[in-house]
Amino acid sequence: MAYDLSQVISGGDVQPPRIIIYSQHGLGKTTFASQSDKPIFIFTEEGQGTLHLDKFPICETYANVMGWINTLLSSDHEWETLVIDSMDWLERFIWAHIVERSDKQSIKSIEDFGYGKGYVFAADVMMATLAKLDELRRKKGMSVILTAHAKVVSFDDPTNEAYDRFTIDLHKSTCNLVQEWADIVLFAQRDVVVSTSEDKVKPGKKTKRARGTRVSMHTEGSPAFDAKNRFGLPDKLPLSWEAFSEALNECER
Repeated sequence: MAYDLSQVISGGDVQPPRIIIYSQHGLGKTTFASQSDKPIFIFTEEGQGTLHLDKFPICETYANVMGWINTLLSSDHEWETLVIDSMDWLERFIWAHIVERSDKQSIKSIEDFGYGKGYVFAADVMMATLAKLDELRRKKGMSVILTAHAKVVSFDDPTNEAYDRFTIDLHKSTCNLVQEWADIVLFAQRDVVVSTSEDKVKPGKKTKRARGTRVSMHTEGSPAFDAKNRFGLPDKLPLSWEAFSEALNECER
């Protein structure tokens, strides 16, 4: 290949976004993804509830997941978004896939490889999976949404005392890889709505009461949780595809 300055490309590289949304159980991640543009779901666990959506038969192995991704790549279709629900179960499928491929009879679980080698192998398989999703994005113009559950981990801050924080429920090597790949990492959380009123018994004293809850999603990280975006989104949005899409469109103008 010849290299010369005529190959310089000007302007931004506008492609469909790669989105991860994670939260504790039952806050509405699947509902959020179901409201995206013409979605097709790959389920690795039960969890759609009563939602009416397009989906492949529920997957039970890593080969099932890759089979449907390859089917989308090789077929003509009108879906615009691929949703994988959820990543924590996909990771378990990858672990089982690696164990099955091992030619050692002593290998019964991902831990049996020793010295964290199994998780290194898993990160390699996850990287290949993400590359396949990028191919789908590039060749079919599809957005990708990955859902995951949240877990609490202890973070050893070298400049402060250790503290707990939320992160994606994946092994740390895979978690870092997936977050680096994504354009947007959303952390959804239930907020308690508190109102302040005058105390009727003690004049001048303010009383705070919980009036209900609402679910929001964070687009920027903090010491309490992982999150990020590459578009300049507001730090916090309602857990609503409409609100998210409007904010994203504003950023892209």
